[in-house]
Amino acid sequence: MPVNLARLRTTLQAFDWKPMFVEVLKWSRPTERPWSATVDGQGYTLTPIAQMADMHVYVCTSDSGVLPIQAIRRQIENQVKERRFEHIIIFEDGGRQEAIFQWIKRGQGAARSREFAYRRGQSGDLLLQRLSTSPGNAMPSRSFSRAS
Repeated sequence: MPVNLARLRTTLQAFDWKPMFVEVLKWSRPTERPWSATVDGQGYTLTPIAQMADMHVYVCTSDSGVLPIQAIRRQIENQVKERRFEHIIIFEDGGRQEAIFQWIKRGQGAARSREFAYRRGQSGDLLLQRLSTSPGNAMPSRSFSRAS
């Protein structure tokens, strides 16, 4: 069944992550509860929003409302990896104006980080294309534009 691109765009632009994955992309609802991670004394909440097979999607928000820098995002990813090896993390700022999608490509001896930054008001066309074309593998096999 084809993805409704108009609905996908609407959910992306509204930062409605759970409806994006569950209703539009037809992923399953998560079975896990939200949990907390701490990096360098800063608290982060990871909220599971969807899953497909062994791939899980989390929204990560900081107690301060600020998006973490790349080094901190990688430390958070390492904590998520201990629970769920295959995952996507959507880092979201407190004002819901900016988000960074992170997916770690594993295999062939090394893990490579792929990140895509989305800001409210952008079209998000590249991200929408990637999400809509591979339902079981929502993030691309090549790099997105790097987020800092």
